[in-house]
Parts: sequence; structure tokens; C-alpha cells
Amino acid sequence: MMGAPYTFQIKNPEELDINELESFCAFVKGGGQVVSGVAKRLKEIGKVIVLVRLANELAAVGALKVPMARYRSNVFKSAAAVEQPTDYPIELGWVVVAERHRKQGLSSQIVKVLLEVSDSEQANVYATSDVEKGAMHRSLERNGFVKAGAPYRSELDNDRLQLFVRKRFPEPH
Repeated sequence: MMGAPYTFQIKNPEELDINELESFCAFVKGGGQVVSGVAKRLKEIGKVIVLVRLANELAAVGALKVPMARYRSNVFKSAAAVEQPTDYPIELGWVVVAERHRKQGLSSQIVKVLLEVSDSEQANVYATSDVEKGAMHRSLERNGFVKAGAPYRSELDNDRLQLFVRKRFPEPH
């Protein structure tokens, strides 16, 4: 599939038709990103999503979210991060690539596309990733994220997660 003509579509969650919404939710849930309630959470905290297709087949998805302050605080506290959660209002997440489309650089491209949106708002962004997902870690790091704090246990499924942060405008030294 190398060189395949993937298309990237950026949408606000309210712009999704019912088929796109169902496909996005199934993709995120199938990728182990959340157990349930994706549609509700997308409506509550979703900012923008990316749908990646090859012809009519959904190959990958990702999203920017604006999580509640309490959730952000818990993430940064659980990771024992020195960074302040209030400095990172946007979360990049729900990046899932279908197995047959992996090793095409799609996760890195999704991160890049989503960061273009957050950069236009001059916002710092954070992400979490399972410590076992080295490919996702590399995608984040290629796009300017750095590890923050230490791995911690997810309350959702007991996986170990790593917090990553990306400052849009680094502090002057």
C-alpha cells in the first residue's frame, strides 16, 4: 500500500453525518482507546477530528479534544509531571490506524494535521499513549512532543500510559 492515495478530511464533530459518527466511534472503540461512550464524549469535548480514507475505506482517525480541567489535572498528577495542566488546554488523542494500513506513516501524518489546527490557535497540546505503543511515541516525538513525568496506570483499563507534551511557543531561555 506504499504510496497509496490516502485522503485526509478534517471536520468538527457536529459536521459528521451518522455514518461517519458511527464509523469514527467504532474505530476508536475497536482500537482500545475507550471502552464506551465515544459519541457522547466526542460531542462534549471533541474539537476537531481527522478521517483518513483510502478510496471509500476508513483507514485511520484522530482527534483534538478539550477535556475538562479536572480530567487534565488528574492526568498530569498521575504522571507526576512538573508541567502545569492549565498550560495544556488541548489533548491530541483517539489516534487509531487500521492494522492493514499500519507502517504507512499515517499516525505521524494525523498528528501533524491536528497540530496545524492547534498551532493556528497558539495552543499547547498534550497526549497520552500506552507505554507499549512505540510507533505512536515516535509519531508524537517526530512532531515535537516530549515525555513528561513518568508512566502511570490508566484508571480505565489498568494499562500503563506515558504523558507527552508539546509547547507551541517554548519559553525563551
